[in-house]
Amino acid sequence: MTSLFDEIVITDGNREAFERIWHITDAHEGMVSLFIWGPSGSGKSTIAHARGRERDLLSTRRVISCHAAELRASLESGVNDGFLDAVGEADALILDGFESLFCDGVGQELARLLLTERNRRGLDTVVISDVALFDLDLAGARDALVGYEIIEVEPLDEEGFELFAHRVHDRLQSGRDDAPIISDEALSFIAGPFRESPDDIRNAIRYLVTRSGVEAGSVITLSQAKELLGYSS
Repeated sequence: MTSLFDEIVITDGNREAFERIWHITDAHEGMVSLFIWGPSGSGKSTIAHARGRERDLLSTRRVISCHAAELRASLESGVNDGFLDAVGEADALILDGFESLFCDGVGQELARLLLTERNRRGLDTVVISDVALFDLDLAGARDALVGYEIIEVEPLDEEGFELFAHRVHDRLQSGRDDAPIISDEALSFIAGPFRESPDDIRNAIRYLVTRSGVEAGSVITLSQAKELLGYSS
């Protein structure tokens, strides 16, 4: 069985951050408080989602991975207090999209209350942001982030994006014989124009494998991939 983790490309520029997230359930002393930041498309969300879905059978610690937008939506709707309680009480929280909380005072206060309470309980917290800590308007939430270890994630290079494209393709092909196969040349091309967003790379490959109408078992060449994706010129 494959998982999102199979798509992740580990490099010198992301290894520390990604390994710290993945091993959040390992036994350790004291409280883990991490602020992980890097540009959009560097794989931060993928590792966060993968870790949230992966159950550590050797640990009783509960891990919740969610996006800050989910917190705001739950708060504003007022219909899912159980979710907010779970986020506040989980042994380990991985909170993606942290920067989105700082567009107004409501989000700032939500961040302050959540982190202050988790710090008080001694719970492990990893916040993930596209924006550096010193570039955020923290306002009242500043004190809640004192003592957080800051780790920067560097974006993938050209070789890294090509490897990512191949891993996405391999994951989509795993266990099935009813889909076309994308050529290496075509995968290298896809890793180029869609490089600003790994999600776009993933979506382009998923489209070619599952919805392009190309016969199962046949190879999608570079020219075919360009035409199917609208790059025929």
